[in-house]
Amino acid sequence: MAITDHVHWFFTPRCNLNCMYCFAPNFSFDATTEKLRALAKILQDEGVKKVTLTGGESTLVGGLVDVLKILSQAGVYTSLHTNATKLTPRKLDNLAGIVGDIAIPIDSTDREIQKRLKKFDYLPVFERVALAIQERGINLGLHTVATALNIDGIPAMRDYLKKKGIKPDYWRIYMFNGDLVEDRFSNVKRFQEVKNLMGGCDYKVGGTDSLFARFLLTEELFSKDNDGSIQFVGVHDYKPPYIFLTNSGEVRICDWFYTDRKPIGNLLTDDFNKIKERLETAVEQGPFFDEAAFAEAETNRPLFARLWDGFYPIEEVEEVRPDSWNQIEHLAGLYESKRERQSVLV
Repeated sequence: MAITDHVHWFFTPRCNLNCMYCFAPNFSFDATTEKLRALAKILQDEGVKKVTLTGGESTLVGGLVDVLKILSQAGVYTSLHTNATKLTPRKLDNLAGIVGDIAIPIDSTDREIQKRLKKFDYLPVFERVALAIQERGINLGLHTVATALNIDGIPAMRDYLKKKGIKPDYWRIYMFNGDLVEDRFSNVKRFQEVKNLMGGCDYKVGGTDSLFARFLLTEELFSKDNDGSIQFVGVHDYKPPYIFLTNSGEVRICDWFYTDRKPIGNLLTDDFNKIKERLETAVEQGPFFDEAAFAEAETNRPLFARLWDGFYPIEEVEEVRPDSWNQIEHLAGLYESKRERQSVLV
């Protein structure tokens, strides 16, 4: 698939929630319905095959239905990412038939943990909306951000979904990445929140206590079910680069090793073919497009994830407790197996 086939559209920076783990970019703009329609028509005319609408909270934008109608009439598949709090039965009726899927979050079935992460009692909202989406024949997607606070409860979430009759078409579980939280240095309280979400990482046990290790072990547990609808997306996974579009028309490229999004051009002012050429060049260059970011991404991993690459000083290995090596080797095997599977797909 060409990089221009799928566009992630940052539809608004506005949101009615303040989730603890939010890593939305700090862009302070919005757009008129006319500009949104203009961007939708450009995507339509240039043959884009899929558009993911995200934010912020996309349902707060008045031009949402107009954009979805333009794209759906052109045969463009659309995925609407929303926190679900504004999805009334009437709004869902209006979305049926013009949206490919609606993806909503689920953080925990423990209501105290859910309240801590979402800062209100979200679980009843999730259950009501998830079932309502299914009843209207709309494809349902689920998103979970795995943090140190909720990762141990993810298997219970799978059991909860089965019990409630909620059958997602896909469920993506993302490992929390504190580096993407732009306000993490805004004050002491926020810094501590992000730190708590990341959890600890003791170099003396090779990082086997880290969120990354717990993420791999949870993925291993789920793999026994062989359920292809559930996907674990790790911070250090090799993910295909993709386009990030803002309401100003700005196009940026995202890749697995970037902590920021690299500007490429503007859809409203630049020739699309020129933008496409720049994007393709950036993809070809890969890590060399930003060598410093690539080097940081490769070395900023626990020891078990660097074991077979050789990205470690010998002093680090000498400091590891002997009783940790069995777990280190097990996690290293899980990580290498995942990288091998991903290399086949790249």
